[in-house]
Amino acid sequence: MQVIDNIQDLTQHGKTLDEEPVRGRPRGTSTQAAKVVGSPTAELWDVLVGAYSRLGFGALDDEGFRTLAPARMVEPTSKAESIRVLDDIAAPHPALSTLFRSLKRSQEFEYRDLLATARIGYRTQTTELAARAMRQTDPAFSVQEGRQGPPGRGEPRSIA
Repeated sequence: MQVIDNIQDLTQHGKTLDEEPVRGRPRGTSTQAAKVVGSPTAELWDVLVGAYSRLGFGALDDEGFRTLAPARMVEPTSKAESIRVLDDIAAPHPALSTLFRSLKRSQEFEYRDLLATARIGYRTQTTELAARAMRQTDPAFSVQEGRQGPPGRGEPRSIA
């Protein structure tokens, strides 16, 4: 018979095989100390949905399209895989069948033209705001001899 000397003594420090190891939160700590108020993926989703709205795409009033467009910005993928992407970032989403119906509507109601019109409206609005800001801060953009806007090519700039 062989004697084994290198067996670990499991009863060291008062522990026995019958004891359960201590797991989880240490006793005496407060559960109110840590509070999750947001996550990077939630912030990303809010930024993408906000940009979708600012661009005027909300005029489509199509929940499926509103969900699918930003999801494909996160990861360009198929309609079916978009659900996985949305789940990965914990974004709310409709059922897959809703996404498929949405894309069918996008062809039927020519969303491409509606989105182009929305982009033109957004660009017109933001360009006018930028021009107004430039007129207030840059004398070269002020009214020059009955003409409004920046000087054309080849024309000297007047320095006020």
